[in-house]
Amino acid sequence: SHPTLQERKERLQRLQLERPADPTAAWSLFDNAEKLQETMTARLYQSVKFQSAVEFYENREFEEQYRAMKNGYALPAAYKGFYDGRYIDIRDWDLDRLSAEPAPALRFDELFNEGSGHLQSAINSLRRDIETLNAIGEARLEVNSFDFDGVKHAAADAPRIASQLETEVAVLTEKQRNLDKQAFLYFLHRPGSAGVLANYSRWKQLSARYEQYGQTVNRLLQRIRPLYAGGLGLREVEETIQALKENEEAELKKEYRQLSVSGFLPDELLGRMQAFLGRDYAYFAGRQFRNTELEELKDLAIEVANAFNQMQFRWYKKMLVEQLEGVAENR
Repeated sequence: SHPTLQERKERLQRLQLERPADPTAAWSLFDNAEKLQETMTARLYQSVKFQSAVEFYENREFEEQYRAMKNGYALPAAYKGFYDGRYIDIRDWDLDRLSAEPAPALRFDELFNEGSGHLQSAINSLRRDIETLNAIGEARLEVNSFDFDGVKHAAADAPRIASQLETEVAVLTEKQRNLDKQAFLYFLHRPGSAGVLANYSRWKQLSARYEQYGQTVNRLLQRIRPLYAGGLGLREVEETIQALKENEEAELKKEYRQLSVSGFLPDELLGRMQAFLGRDYAYFAGRQFRNTELEELKDLAIEVANAFNQMQFRWYKKMLVEQLEGVAENR
């Protein structure tokens, strides 16, 4: 139902419509655009409670900060978007065995081009369509018919089309994973590639650790959800808290001890983590929840996950930048 950018470009090109791009900003359509922006911003933030005084940015200052942030998350343009919007999944790679394979008989531009660069966006688009089709098939969306790829279908067709799209996702994902391996071998066997294998080994370790930590946090959130929903009896609350302390809290503290020496956590978060390790929260006492303790348990777990993910991205970018070094001279 939503063609990819590449499909849209191809269809427009077939129409042979040529028109110069209009560089006029869309804001030119509005009278007093700056006042409108200020009003909308005020409405968006009207329910927000700020912890300190609000400071307004000048347009230039905001643009500089925005561009700096955007550049911080931008991956090398030479890859044509191939690595954008995802992390390569190498959890099942046997790096020693894979490294023994020969370099692919492919040029750099045969690995990284507009087609391979749009694989992830195509996968994402298909997955969104599948979710919509599943919602129609399960009657979560009350519709009698829908349009897909220019054809009108009855709602009863949704599961069949979703199954077809699942097959397309599997094909594209397998193609992407094969290209990931070919790219690894391309860079590994390139002159001056001494650090490639070490970087991929480190990435595999980081991915496994982040996945493990993420699973622990998800189990924690599932464990405490009934406590926030209410309706539990005293015995059920006590059993939930006991299970929480014996399992998820113990697992988190084990992770925190390891992460506290990793060197990537900001000082404020590291301090909170170390304070948490030194405490023995009850979470429930005197027939009352200790909400401050529960909130600290939950918030700290999530904030550490966010910091972990930021560190993971920095390593991911570093790995991709380093494997690209000198490639122009050796293509």
